[in-house]
Amino acid sequence: MYSLGEIEAQCKKAAKGVGLSWGLAEETGLIARHLSELRLPGPDAIYLSLKFIDDNGLEHPSIYEGSFDEIGKPKTGLLLGVFFLDCLSDVLESNIKIKDPVIGPLSVVGALLRLQNEQYSFSVSWDNCQITMNEDGFNVSGKNINPKSVGSLVVSISESSKEPFFLKRSIERSSIDSWDFLTKMAHKTYVPESPMSRLLGAGADDNENE
Repeated sequence: MYSLGEIEAQCKKAAKGVGLSWGLAEETGLIARHLSELRLPGPDAIYLSLKFIDDNGLEHPSIYEGSFDEIGKPKTGLLLGVFFLDCLSDVLESNIKIKDPVIGPLSVVGALLRLQNEQYSFSVSWDNCQITMNEDGFNVSGKNINPKSVGSLVVSISESSKEPFFLKRSIERSSIDSWDFLTKMAHKTYVPESPMSRLLGAGADDNENE
């Protein structure tokens, strides 16, 4: 069982391990945390995007690789969600339909939860799932909450007269199916142990017995 702090840190390290920039890695950790606060499978959703990036050999991918302008290419929910935040003024008051496959679409929701302390509302929907945040609160309907991929996705973001209403966040520790896989991704950021790495300060000193 893992705390919110452990979830955020692990997903941040895993994102860096597959080649994301430090800025995107920070966003990745926060996305996982925000979803987990609402008892949604944040790390498992993040894992789907990171695995796709890792499997396809995308080196240092930018958020614009998740752009809805790139017709025909699969998009990760992680990069697509951050793209919407980055281009918020351009997508406000629009009903945007992504007609290409989206890997780990729940991460789009996690990214948009970054707007929870501002006066915005949003709706994200795919087959058998709709998730909304507005003045009345946060609502999840449907059973297809964290699919590996979906064939299309619809997003709408609007300005609101009030901040969204939220019930008390979860502080319970959560079990996570993909934790071991995220750990393997995070290990890619570690410096392999060698005599040279020890000379440069990695690990304990040769005479340290603790």
